[in-house]
Amino acid sequence: MSDPVQCYMLEVSDHLSAEACIGYMDDKGPDAKCGLNPSGYHRSTVPIPYGSDLWSRFGTDIDGFRTVLGIDDQPVIMTCVCGHRFRKDGPKIDEWGSSAKRQYRNPQTGKIGACHEVATPGAMWYCPWYVEDRDEAELRAGHSDILSRFYIEQWLGKRMPIMVMLPDWSLWCIDQKSSNGEGWTVVGNAPQVTASPSILVPRYHGFLQNGVLTPDLDGRTYPTTKS
Repeated sequence: MSDPVQCYMLEVSDHLSAEACIGYMDDKGPDAKCGLNPSGYHRSTVPIPYGSDLWSRFGTDIDGFRTVLGIDDQPVIMTCVCGHRFRKDGPKIDEWGSSAKRQYRNPQTGKIGACHEVATPGAMWYCPWYVEDRDEAELRAGHSDILSRFYIEQWLGKRMPIMVMLPDWSLWCIDQKSSNGEGWTVVGNAPQVTASPSILVPRYHGFLQNGVLTPDLDGRTYPTTKS
């Protein structure tokens, strides 16, 4: 039988991970395409400290991203995995893409990265993207395909929805609707929360009580590392 799992909070890092995706209009020249990426796009990542000058200038629009890449005033020099350097006088660009993801730190392992990448069973983190850019009045009117009525009535405006990594390494939002009902009632402050009724997912059946995930009620056990 599996052991109880004590829950804990991932820590929000002071960095974001920004990714550039650049494509060229033709295939001429040694730097026209990335030889390591099947799509031919050059890719690179750069951490952007939260609150820094670069952070204040960063955006998902082309102008903001050009600044971070150093295309205009070269505050940062980025290099693709193939060795190609993003530079102001580089080949003509026909496609820009960008993404920015908050980085998290696992206090138990010290690892920093995307929440789902550094989390271990019992990890919790807030999911502001479930409510950001959504009209609160519409949410309170029940216009949500994800959030439960209990979250909207009891927690909306007080805290963000909470994600948990379960003992089987799957993810479960304690504030979402359930497949067979309204969802779960939640009391307490993360990570010391209790959710009712029980959690039933394909590979785990148990309870979250006072910040502890119980052993699987059906006697299943789980690997200590993610497969």
